[in-house]
Amino acid sequence: MLLVRKDGKYIDVSGLSDSIFANDSRAFSIVDFDGDGRPDIVLKSRLGPQVRFLQNDWTGENHSIAFSLRGTKSNRDAIGAHVEVDGRRQVAQRGIGILSQHSKRMIFGLGALQTAARVRITWPSGAVQEFSNLKAGRTYTVVEGSTEITEKEFRQPHALPAGSPRGDTASRSKTRVSEPIPLPEPQRGPGLFVIVEQRAVSRFSSLSLRLAHRITRALALLLNARTMVKVYAKTLRSSSGSRPSRVARFSSV
Repeated sequence: MLLVRKDGKYIDVSGLSDSIFANDSRAFSIVDFDGDGRPDIVLKSRLGPQVRFLQNDWTGENHSIAFSLRGTKSNRDAIGAHVEVDGRRQVAQRGIGILSQHSKRMIFGLGALQTAARVRITWPSGAVQEFSNLKAGRTYTVVEGSTEITEKEFRQPHALPAGSPRGDTASRSKTRVSEPIPLPEPQRGPGLFVIVEQRAVSRFSSLSLRLAHRITRALALLLNARTMVKVYAKTLRSSSGSRPSRVARFSSV
């Protein structure tokens, strides 16, 4: 994490920001998820914990202002629009990093100033809108071609509790599907095959299934006319009680 100074120099402040993790991180997104006008970070890693929410709890008396754009002649998300606030400019972009997207709400720091003297928006269509003397501490929603803008005050800063979230991802036996769900790809054949026994050697149509591991939950298989198998649940566990495994032996007869 780099701090940009007004003299054009960059300073590494990763240690001070407490943003150093021993993770195989792949992507991140900048978004003000607590709505206080200070950009936060959502960090995505390949290994657990796969998602981290890093709240910006920087203290100080500086001010900021934010803009949310909606295009009419331009694309609705205003991708490609340029927003300039007192000489500083940001561009609405899409597709930042690996399968990630920064917030489309653009935040500008104003330092000690409590108003933005001049705001200029250049839309992808070429249209230009200008505003002056906008108060800090607010998000302004601007619609392309409209002279009226709406504003919403930032939330008061508040520190969120740190820690790891707990969730129950176990299957819910009471869950039911009210309408049929189409398969990801068309298949002809017997359809869905579910095994619920602890140990099983099962025969289904022209397929013989021999399980080399103990089943701890229901195992869902998709079979087609060509005896192709797709496993729809990671439910196998080694009979020795060690780490989970996806290994099973399938053979046609």
